[in-house]
Amino acid sequence: MALLQQKALANYEEQQGKNAAFEDFLRHFKSSASETEDALDELHLDGDSDEYDFMDDTEAGADRAQANRKSTRSKEKYMNMLQDVAEREKSQVLIDLGDLEQYERSLDEEAALSLNLVLSVERNANHYIEIFSRAVDKVIPAPTTDTNFKDDVIDIIMTQRSKRNENVRQQMESTTDGPIPESIFPPELTRRYTLNFKPIAPSGSSSEKGSKALAVRQVRGEHLGHLITVRGITTRVSDVKPSVQVNAYSCDTCGHEIFQPITAKQFTPLVECQSEDCQKNGAKGQLYLSTRASKFLPFQEVKIQEMADQVPVGHIPRQLT
Repeated sequence: MALLQQKALANYEEQQGKNAAFEDFLRHFKSSASETEDALDELHLDGDSDEYDFMDDTEAGADRAQANRKSTRSKEKYMNMLQDVAEREKSQVLIDLGDLEQYERSLDEEAALSLNLVLSVERNANHYIEIFSRAVDKVIPAPTTDTNFKDDVIDIIMTQRSKRNENVRQQMESTTDGPIPESIFPPELTRRYTLNFKPIAPSGSSSEKGSKALAVRQVRGEHLGHLITVRGITTRVSDVKPSVQVNAYSCDTCGHEIFQPITAKQFTPLVECQSEDCQKNGAKGQLYLSTRASKFLPFQEVKIQEMADQVPVGHIPRQLT
């Protein structure tokens, strides 16, 4: 009797190609706004005049300084955004799926059909947040200014973590190709940004099913993990609370740092140290939670209710959290 075969939910060979496509998208995508600015700069609309006015010199100097500042920045939309993140001016990376769709259309038809970038993100948004974050880690430019006393404490901590990871990797490459030590910081603890997706704005006149905003009663179990747009009335909004993403512990015996990724609302904190030193010595070191070294994300719950025109006659409006 042959065993049942189930198709895999993800093709990881194609995933490698998508990672390269995401990196290329972040590096080279130009928004229509930046292209319009380039076209206007080439037109030279400021005509020359024979009349002299000292105010023209002042305005020309200011325009020249502004043009110099613009010229130092790249024309790519997301590289400018990542440069601001590297300079500690922004802490959020917002990926517009409309831009990703525009980039996908610029590819040849065969590559676009094989990658299906926008559709893949919409069907498994939580997974692709991590995939896109890895692409951001590879293409993010280096900061032009070092941290100083004016920066936040978390900025200084993350800078020290990144330098420590680089030193550890250089030591590993120079000695032997061994496994990554337990003390190295995971990527979640060295990222200063929060990555989110902006869905494609639904069109009411579109005939496509996936392009319309859903009603509350249309949300089903098949939409779990998908990036969808729901139309409703907000009835309650909770306070913004910290949601832990990675817990950091320190051992009182060996001094190692242990990291625990958190993927659910409920979890069991670690108690005993599992480092190699404690296992070799047979010591059961006690772990202590370090909240400053842990990673938290802002968390908020919103409760929405059906619109009046979405409720069938004789039914009660449904709610969704």
